[in-house]
Amino acid sequence: MSKLEFSHHLSESVKYRTDNDFTTGESYQIPHPNPIYFNYGCPNHGFFPIKNISIQSINKPFNNEDTTDFVINGTNNNENSTTNKSITISQGFQYMEVTGDKLFYNFNKELILKVNPPAYNDWDLLLTCGSIDGLNKIFNILINPNDTILVEEYTFVPTVNQITQYRGIPIPLRLNLNPNKNSNNGIDLEFFEDLLNNWRSYHPNLRKPKALYTIPNGQNPTGITTSMETKKKIYNICQSHDILIIEDDPYGYIILNDDFIHKKIAINDYINNYISKSYLTIDTSSRVLRCETYSKTFAPGSRVGFIVANNFFIDHLKKLTELTTTYASGISQTIIQNLILQKGGFQGWVNWLIELSKAYSIRKYKILEFLKKTKLVQDNLINIIEPNNGMFISIVFKFENANSNEYNIKSDLDKLYNICLNNGIVVILGKTMAVGERARENAKFIRITLAMADNIEEIIEGARRLTKSFEEYFYS
Repeated sequence: MSKLEFSHHLSESVKYRTDNDFTTGESYQIPHPNPIYFNYGCPNHGFFPIKNISIQSINKPFNNEDTTDFVINGTNNNENSTTNKSITISQGFQYMEVTGDKLFYNFNKELILKVNPPAYNDWDLLLTCGSIDGLNKIFNILINPNDTILVEEYTFVPTVNQITQYRGIPIPLRLNLNPNKNSNNGIDLEFFEDLLNNWRSYHPNLRKPKALYTIPNGQNPTGITTSMETKKKIYNICQSHDILIIEDDPYGYIILNDDFIHKKIAINDYINNYISKSYLTIDTSSRVLRCETYSKTFAPGSRVGFIVANNFFIDHLKKLTELTTTYASGISQTIIQNLILQKGGFQGWVNWLIELSKAYSIRKYKILEFLKKTKLVQDNLINIIEPNNGMFISIVFKFENANSNEYNIKSDLDKLYNICLNNGIVVILGKTMAVGERARENAKFIRITLAMADNIEEIIEGARRLTKSFEEYFYS
């Protein structure tokens, strides 16, 4: 696919960016076999106040007995060796290229190739300071004032704010929220297609959308995972209307499935039979920009992630990165890469993802086990949207089935929320993550998380308080 085919998607701002190269130029060569560098302002590692870092890592979540110790050294005599995959302090704490440390870059490329290989060859990745940073950069190179971006009608609010800060216009897509796992949950395909085919009728004064922003796996806040069958239909619709797909996937590696509780999951099984595959794997026209992050699989404070896209977009993202964040945190890259190496490289990291999935799956099982036994389910007063990925469960309230003939979603949810607070359980109201008035008016659900509790006992107590709050509302 020609790179020129995507130039019309770029924002005007990219025209004014140039490379930050202030060397002597491309022809610059060092003829001396042992040069002394007086050019760049890179402090020698002898100026760094840290000699080495000792780390004790855990091999399974919440298991502080099963640990492994390792040390990140200050220097390594074999730093330039092709077989050495560790990052030393002298390397990781120094200034870096915009692409980040080569070893960590190579690992992430291996991860993509083995788990979600793009359906074309002309692609690359760029390390970021997490998904928020990656998305901000994508919107920066794409959005002109009054450009429209399609978003799910319930979504991660900071992303919507990023779109509007570039004076873009987020257009909500309706979602199907059905508790039946076999249903067509996620983006309403019929509405999606009708909206684009009849755009002038829906939005006569707006430009046709430039991109779709979507969280396809363990969607925030609904917890829905889009099936591959639906992804293919969404992709085909976007392709026929020349719409880019911005795929935000922070939750895709966290699988919520009872199989992880009851049996040992092999690496190939995890990759081939449990991972919900990326839009990249069906991207024959190279229109997908995928954001990944280590916030959910390592730690939020690491502020490291990456974007995968065709080289045309990556080149523009690199120029923007040179002018803004420069590169992802070298300290975080150093710690994560050495942790991955200590765990055994790619296979060891995937084993950690499997253990992570097991721990989250246990939490999901305990909450659902408690909620499904309640009279609320029997009386058809709540629907639980069971997630396949991530850390969120949505509970939809069927106010129409309550004894009262009249109900108001906003006031009823506010009342229920206050009951929850009084019982010591804090949740998220769906309306706080709604885009557009229609979504706010119909947001009769709450989002709960599997992530924050200290232990299983706290998960069960939270489920008990949640149930108590619902019963107070419906039966009092």
